Amino acid sequence: MRASYDTYGNDKGSDDFVEDFRKLKRGSIIIVGVKDEASAKFSAEAKAVFAKMGSKAVSELKYRQAWAFIGVKGQDGAVEKAGETAGTGVIIGYA
Repeated sequence: MRASYDTYGNDKGSDDFVEDFRKLKRGSIIIVGVKDEASAKFSAEAKAVFAKMGSKAVSELKYRQAWAFIGVKGQDGAVEKAGETAGTGVIIGYA
C-alpha cells in the first residue's frame, strides 16, 4: 500500500492514516517522510502507532520539522531521524 496523508491541511489526515494502518498485516514495513509540517495536527493516536514501533522523535516533533521513519508493524526498534533536515540518505542506507 502506498498513501499520502496531509496532517496539516486536512483535519482528518491523522485519522485516515490510523485507519489504513490498522488494515496492514503485522510485519508490514512502514516508511514515512515528513517534509513540511506534522506536529500541529498529528493526533495522539497516530503518534502512539509510531511510538509502539519504537519512535522516540514522534512525540517531540517541532513545527515544520522534517522527520524520516522506517519501522515494522508489530515490532519495536525503528530507525528514524528528525531535525531541520532528516538526512534520509543515511536512514535509508542503514535500513
